[in-house]
Amino acid sequence: DKAYDSVANRMYLRKRAIRPVIPNRGLAEGKKRRRRGPKPSLDRVDYRRRNTVERMFGWLKECRRIATRYEKKAAHFLSMVKLGAIRLFLRRYFSDTA
Repeated sequence: DKAYDSVANRMYLRKRAIRPVIPNRGLAEGKKRRRRGPKPSLDRVDYRRRNTVERMFGWLKECRRIATRYEKKAAHFLSMVKLGAIRLFLRRYFSDTA
């Protein structure tokens, strides 16, 4: 998400050996970027994959039971996530309205 495009966030990720996949924020007209050094690059393929995973979590959170985590045991919660994913798959590929 562009909101996380900051030098501090990128340094935090690099310290933990995580390659940041954050798009650059656009600037308002007339403003200059104050960063020194090269502009951070964005691997668009990795960003698409990341976006796909984020959308999947968004769809799974449509299930209230998953979003509020009613199941306290990890095994039960994992079962509900699997059921939510199956429901999503069935709706996506076997729905007459889509």
